[in-house]
Amino acid sequence: MSENDILNIDTTSYNEIPQEEVYIDPTSNQVYSQEDLLITPFDVIKATAEKLGQTIKDPDPNCKHCYGRGYVGRDSDNKAPIPCGCIYSDDAKKSAEDIYRKTRKMTRAERREQERKYRKMIKKGGLH
Repeated sequence: MSENDILNIDTTSYNEIPQEEVYIDPTSNQVYSQEDLLITPFDVIKATAEKLGQTIKDPDPNCKHCYGRGYVGRDSDNKAPIPCGCIYSDDAKKSAEDIYRKTRKMTRAERREQERKYRKMIKKGGLH
């Protein structure tokens, strides 16, 4: 055996330092590499939910809709990710259904029924 085999001398030159693009946050003076700044669509969903005060779960790895990604696709207009239902808790799903029912466009039959109810209330003197 020779000394080189025992010491396992590496022939790497330390005179050359690899250059890397970094970004400095002016508010906190932190240095970020380019890999740190890569944002996934699920990160966008998390940030949006946090801003809206919602709590979301990690995506289900066995989900048939998103395949464990947490989003089912992207909006064609603004490229925003469309979240999958598997990331929301049961309470959030129920509140979303309530909001949908309140804000959706009524069918013709529902609108006429509501108008009839209002007319009856006005005749009885319920609304002034």
